[in-house]
Amino acid sequence: MIALLLAGALLFPLFSRPHFEQNTTTRVLIGLIFGITYVALSLNSLVLNDGGVLNASAGVLIFAAYLGGPVAGAMVLTVSLAIRAGLGGDMLILGLVMQAICVFAGLLLRMIRPFSIWPQLPNRILFYALGVFLVMHCSGVILAILLDLAAITPIASEFVVFILAGLLSVTVTWAVIQQSWRLASIERENGALLRQLQLIFKNCGIGVLYYNGRSGRLDFDPSFRKLYGLSENEVLEPYTLISRLVHAEDREAVKVHISNAIYGSGTHGSQLFRTCSDDDQLRHIRSTWQAESETPEGLRNLIGLHIDVTDVTTAQQQRIEAQQQIAAIAENLPGVIFQLIWQNCSVKELTYISSKSVDLWGLTQEAVHQAPCESLAAHFEAGEAEKVSRAINDAASNGGRGSTRVWMRGRSEKRIRVELQVQAMDLGNGTHLVNGIYVDITSESAAQEEADLQAALARQSQKNESIGRLTGGVAHDFNNILAIILSNLELLRDTVESDSQRAMIDAGIGASHRGAGLTRSMLSFARTASLDPEALDLNTVVRHAKNWMHRAMPESVEVEMSLLAGLWPVRLDASLLESALLNLIVNARDAMHNHGKLTIETANVRIDQSFIDTRNETISPGRYVMLAVSDTGSGIEADTLECMFDPFYTTKAPGEGSGIGLSMIQGFVKQSLGTIRVYTELGMGTSFKIYFPVCDTAPVIKHKKIDEVSSHECSGARILLVEDDENIREVQLAMLERGGYRVVTANSGDAALDIFNADSAFDLIVTDIVMPGELQGTTLASKVRETNLQIPFIFMSGYAAEATVHGNGLRPKDIRLMKPVPMSSLLNSVAAALKLRD
Repeated sequence: MIALLLAGALLFPLFSRPHFEQNTTTRVLIGLIFGITYVALSLNSLVLNDGGVLNASAGVLIFAAYLGGPVAGAMVLTVSLAIRAGLGGDMLILGLVMQAICVFAGLLLRMIRPFSIWPQLPNRILFYALGVFLVMHCSGVILAILLDLAAITPIASEFVVFILAGLLSVTVTWAVIQQSWRLASIERENGALLRQLQLIFKNCGIGVLYYNGRSGRLDFDPSFRKLYGLSENEVLEPYTLISRLVHAEDREAVKVHISNAIYGSGTHGSQLFRTCSDDDQLRHIRSTWQAESETPEGLRNLIGLHIDVTDVTTAQQQRIEAQQQIAAIAENLPGVIFQLIWQNCSVKELTYISSKSVDLWGLTQEAVHQAPCESLAAHFEAGEAEKVSRAINDAASNGGRGSTRVWMRGRSEKRIRVELQVQAMDLGNGTHLVNGIYVDITSESAAQEEADLQAALARQSQKNESIGRLTGGVAHDFNNILAIILSNLELLRDTVESDSQRAMIDAGIGASHRGAGLTRSMLSFARTASLDPEALDLNTVVRHAKNWMHRAMPESVEVEMSLLAGLWPVRLDASLLESALLNLIVNARDAMHNHGKLTIETANVRIDQSFIDTRNETISPGRYVMLAVSDTGSGIEADTLECMFDPFYTTKAPGEGSGIGLSMIQGFVKQSLGTIRVYTELGMGTSFKIYFPVCDTAPVIKHKKIDEVSSHECSGARILLVEDDENIREVQLAMLERGGYRVVTANSGDAALDIFNADSAFDLIVTDIVMPGELQGTTLASKVRETNLQIPFIFMSGYAAEATVHGNGLRPKDIRLMKPVPMSSLLNSVAAALKLRD
């Protein structure tokens, strides 16, 4: 047993090496160890009477070959054979054979049950070793008998003894090797742990101190001295340590801590304090102590650790400061910051939400944390929660950002517009870390919508203004053409005696008047028509319209009127109002396809600022009279509704509508300082509602008819005719001369002023308003009246707004005529102007 324990003792340092591996050197060392063990066993061998040798070498031979392989097996076998040969005896050959068989058994066992971790013996290897030993030993005896290597009588009598000795040898050798490996493993682990602790102490700022209660002495390990920069021979007492190493503001607290450790009843304790290093850098130290034992006098021995936690403390302070900064930012942002874990298209965990959730939704942080999906679901409008899920899913799938805008119900059920911005980061295992913010953009969204609407209105206004300018210019030039046609036809009519020819001329004159009416409609759209307003009762106008309405409305259409009694008066151009009403009635008839119900309604309304703001109107708040024309037709499509007031836009077949009716109505209403609204529903009908401002005390204005004055009453009067268009000038000259007047012509205001300055003996000046040169009609009047204040003027224009655009030379008594001017109107106007002069 002592020899086998020697093997374990020799294997222990080999097994304890940190980098122990299986190589030739190791195998040789194993062979030497087991060889020495075999020699020690041989010194205690028992030599039997028949020459047999009994010892515990079987286990050594088997496990030498098993652990060290052929190299170690050969080395041990050589030693064993040499020693056995030296002992001699009758059973020498059988002994040598059995020695070789044991080594062969170890090699066979190495093949049958190889190592999983060398040289740790596998589980159940003992049973395999015992089995192999029995088989190989029995086989050796049988072989010896067959080969007549020994007499059978002694073998049979001592066989059981040899078997028992071999089994005991194998078992004890296995136990020694196993225990040696276990102790070596513990040694290696302890060594590794020690090296790890040394590495930790060296690099992590940890120092160890020991306090002897009886002597009151403090002992430090090198790492503690290094932590505080103490010399190897420096000795400190506990309170001296405080004055030397602890920050002044923390010394009292540390003294109390040390007193509790030395004299208190606790078994352990911990405290954080500050210390200053040699470079005056403030460091944070964590002091931890534990009571180890107690002396007979009741004094305690302590072991303590001092750990430099400056990095950790600084990081914690930075984290707290960062959290405070984030909280401050979150409080100042107009939205809710959140962080969550997203998995399988849903919220797995809500990790953070800012306190702004109370301001935005009226939800506390605790309420949202407890049920994030359920608490917010109640605040999303229908279908909006799905938009949020899609935005987060898109961010998660793309590994980037996502955003969406949704409608929600905020605090006090107020409807709010919210923008969601999220960023997702893949965490693996199908989860994503999502950082996001809900921002209340209600005001910004409303402002943007208002800006878009104003931009659309501005574009529409610019478009209408451009078309209005174009229309006004076309109407101006067209009026000049009509003036030439109408004047020439009227001059020609007086020279023709044939009734058939006069009929053709009258047809041309009628067409010219209809053309003049068309230009007036075009000027009405351009809001530059010459209005002739008077105080009106809309009920009277509507009742009068009923008299002629049957000509435009078939009997299959039911007409209903709802006219308010006591309707406020309005000041409008009666003819343009009737034209607008006719257009609306005809449009209603076409929308109903000649079958349905037409309703005309009047009412007094008050329009406030909120009505104006919500509908983006340009009218002033106050009292208005409403005129509504409603039908039960097919309604108006959305696309048509957007451009129905555009000039020349029509949904009627070619030849059935000019497309200027509604634009003319809108121009007339706007020029009258009113507004028009359209309410429609597909399949149900349409209602046009026109609002006109009330004239409270305005009198009914009746235009005085120009009294017809016989030409002979003013014949011989001298007139200065100013017109830049040669053709118009010629026909007007002919008209005036036919009336018996003496006429001098000029083709511009500048030329007319020169003529007047040369000879001012004129009774009347008839002038166009817009002409080439510096002087227009109104400025010519101003210049002339500087010399002759009483001279009358007649102004003519194809564009009614010219009188207000070009100067202030007009007077209330001045006569203004719109081209084309019939000859009778011109002569009557000249006679009236000359009469006013008198």
